[in-house]
Amino acid sequence: MRLSSLLVLALLFPAGAVAQAPPLNCGAKIFIASMPDDLDGYIRAEFIKQKVPLTIVMDKTAAAFIMTGANKEVPSHWYQGGVSDLNTGDITILDAHGNFVWAATAGDRNIWWGDLAKHGPEKVAGRIVDKLKKSIPQPCGK
Repeated sequence: MRLSSLLVLALLFPAGAVAQAPPLNCGAKIFIASMPDDLDGYIRAEFIKQKVPLTIVMDKTAAAFIMTGANKEVPSHWYQGGVSDLNTGDITILDAHGNFVWAATAGDRNIWWGDLAKHGPEKVAGRIVDKLKKSIPQPCGK
């Protein structure tokens, strides 16, 4: 009885029938919400610097996607030897209907250069945007 019930359910609800959020594609419009420690400003700057093929819009209603996130300063201790993250950040991208599309986290740790390397929300934003850019299908035809 159980096997036949499972078979009926599998036929009624195939795996592909679940509604999925649209993927991030070249030229898609994205709204970047305000974030702590001005992480949103650093992310916008990184979009330009890294030439991310998405269009930033300043009107939330005009966007196909909405990015939200947070940045957190992590206390540093002498016994960590300068190789731990001083800042961490995370972002989430939702479509206009609130469906999950993409997320990432990053820290600002630099094993090779330690405290001499750039760190803080700017470094976190650069790493997150790099991950985002790599997740967008390439090449973009323009």
